[in-house]
Amino acid sequence: MEYKICSICKKEFPATFEYFYRKRNDTLSSYCKECEKKKSSDWGKQNRDKRLIYLKKDNSRPERIKATRENGKRQRENGYQKEYQRKNKDKIKQYNEQHRNHEITKEEWENCLKYFNYSCAYCGMQQDIAKETFNNYLHKDHVQHNGSNNLSNCVPACKGCNSKKWAFTLEEWYNADNTIYNTERYKKIIKWLNKDYKKYINK
Repeated sequence: MEYKICSICKKEFPATFEYFYRKRNDTLSSYCKECEKKKSSDWGKQNRDKRLIYLKKDNSRPERIKATRENGKRQRENGYQKEYQRKNKDKIKQYNEQHRNHEITKEEWENCLKYFNYSCAYCGMQQDIAKETFNNYLHKDHVQHNGSNNLSNCVPACKGCNSKKWAFTLEEWYNADNTIYNTERYKKIIKWLNKDYKKYINK
């Protein structure tokens, strides 16, 4: 059996994919798996913003979206989600404090939902499907993260899009590189933000 020395820890391991990750050209990585994990973790801690961008991009892939939905469903069914919330009340409270709420009336929100045909403004998922998939109705999404809290900065979004968009601007996140991007939906969002919301906002 051939052996390979890790470039970081200098330890010798069997030259197999059990001990080294596979590179794109189907060869072994220069680092053992443990050193690779630590190297990746250290980089993530030092480059948090870049890491989040990479994660958002990776999580937007169709296969990742499907896996996320299935995992979320399993967690709800086995009670993990409720148990996590019970054990992490402080974290949940902090999360809620960091995420601002829209200050819009029920009538304004209903008109916003109706304008977007009771579907996610980004991916087009219908509200009943969003409830079935994420166990949550459509969210009031801040299109511009640090923008206003009224109807001029609000569109409906499913939980998946709401979390993936995060603090990105509309242009950074919702563009042709995003697998859920749709030109007609983009135009409708812009039309709503530029003028149509004015028809429904309570002054």
